[in-house]
Amino acid sequence: MSENNKLHPTEKELLLAEIFEDLSITKVYIDRVLEEIKLNDVSNYPIIVLSKTEIQLGLKIIDKKELDINWSFNISHLEEFVLKGIVQKDKAQDFIKVYKQHTEHYCLFITLSETEADFAYVKRKQI
Repeated sequence: MSENNKLHPTEKELLLAEIFEDLSITKVYIDRVLEEIKLNDVSNYPIIVLSKTEIQLGLKIIDKKELDINWSFNISHLEEFVLKGIVQKDKAQDFIKVYKQHTEHYCLFITLSETEADFAYVKRKQI
């Protein structure tokens, strides 16, 4: 990371390459988990949480150590993000509007540190 906590373009490309590589390895399992969340009416807005360290958000579904990959994957959903204040309650409808436009995408919450994280959408067909 650079001094001002912004990723340089090269750092961002490397980060995305790592994520795409890990998603290609875990895609089938993640797709099953997402489908179960929707089928069991857990949430219509599942979120895949990626982290390189232990994180107390969602339920761990893939441990990077077990698969020898770069990222661990937890599964969460909008409702937990609102409950924990990650998405403000009054912004949940805005999130839903964006999410609905991304039904063919993975909704990722990429944690870079304890204080830095961001949402990203990745087209499922790209993986």
